[in-house]
Amino acid sequence: MKAGLFGFLFAMWILILVGGGIMVMILGPFSIQQFGDFNLILASGIKVAIAMILVVLWIIILAKLKNWIFRKEIKS
Repeated sequence: MKAGLFGFLFAMWILILVGGGIMVMILGPFSIQQFGDFNLILASGIKVAIAMILVVLWIIILAKLKNWIFRKEIKS
C-alpha cells in the first residue's frame, strides 16, 4: 500500500512541477501585439484559458492514476 501511495504523491509533485514550468517558461512571456490597447486583456484571457485547461487535465490525470493504483492494491 505504501508504494502505491508514494507513487501517487510522486506523480502529483511531478505534475505540479511540470505545470509550473509550463506556466513560467511558455505562458509567462506570451503576448499579442496586433490589438493595440486590448492586447493585455486578450493575452491575459488566453493565459487564463490555457491555465484552466491544464488544471483540469492535471486533475483528470491524477484521478485516473489514483484509480489505477488503488485497483491494483485491492486486487493484490
